Amino acid sequence: MQEPIVLIPRPESRVWGGRNLELQLGRSLPRGPVGESWEVHGELEVEGDGRTLDELVKRYGSELLGTAGDSFPLLTKWLDCHQWLSVQIHPDDERARRLTGDPGQRGKTECWFVRAVEGEARLIHGLLPGTNPDQLFPDRRLLDFVDYRDVREGDVYLTPAGCVHALGPGLLLYEIQQSSDLTYRMYDWDRPGLDGRPRATHWNEAMTVLREVPPFLAPPVPDGTVGAVRVNTPFFVVEELLPGHHAWTPARVEIVTAFRGHARVNGRNLPDGQALVLPASIGPVTVDAEGLVLRTWIPPTV
Repeated sequence: MQEPIVLIPRPESRVWGGRNLELQLGRSLPRGPVGESWEVHGELEVEGDGRTLDELVKRYGSELLGTAGDSFPLLTKWLDCHQWLSVQIHPDDERARRLTGDPGQRGKTECWFVRAVEGEARLIHGLLPGTNPDQLFPDRRLLDFVDYRDVREGDVYLTPAGCVHALGPGLLLYEIQQSSDLTYRMYDWDRPGLDGRPRATHWNEAMTVLREVPPFLAPPVPDGTVGAVRVNTPFFVVEELLPGHHAWTPARVEIVTAFRGHARVNGRNLPDGQALVLPASIGPVTVDAEGLVLRTWIPPTV
């Protein structure tokens, strides 16, 4: 495989979403509040091919991934936060498999790159120092123990498994994560979902994750970097590539995203806000960036 893979993004309706994915990124959206646009995911269809990315993984294996696996390991998406998302927590791989009973289930470590901020936007990231899980309640009293953060354009947050978090209104951001949609809601602001009924919460599972997942320890930065490393996890590394010319040869599958402004990847135009998947066997890669480009790649430990 020697050509970049273009996927067809998929919008997702969310009770907390808005219309900024249409207004700021030019996406075609269904009616109603849309909170997410999935950009890279195994279930997405390959443009002009008819197969999904996971079907290509099964067909090409390590030629595409550069490592073992039968499904694409990462998920990237744009989020438009018009209201507060639920206060939630994600499990690591071990807890995900035990709590779901699925030996193939992934945990969810994620990161956020903030593109735009409206008003005095905030998010929740962690609990206040000294908080004991026994002090927490599955209702609004939980908010007395969470750590609110002011958010600015260009901020980057790493949210490892086991971190209590929630995104607030006024944020447009790009999320990169393990390919898992496993979320344990702790509090959902006493509001109905899109169907008019309260969305489910998962207090027991959330407390198991909170008590058991060990603190995150960043691994050493692996070799092969090109730009400025902003996120370093065992599951993915994310670099910022500034405007200019960049060249390297991937060892494993990579994702290149035009986070702000256009770019050209091996001579192919990459419009603002869009992503390409670079197969492991693509060979030399050149990126000519007019704005900020994100390079996401899988470290050799995976």
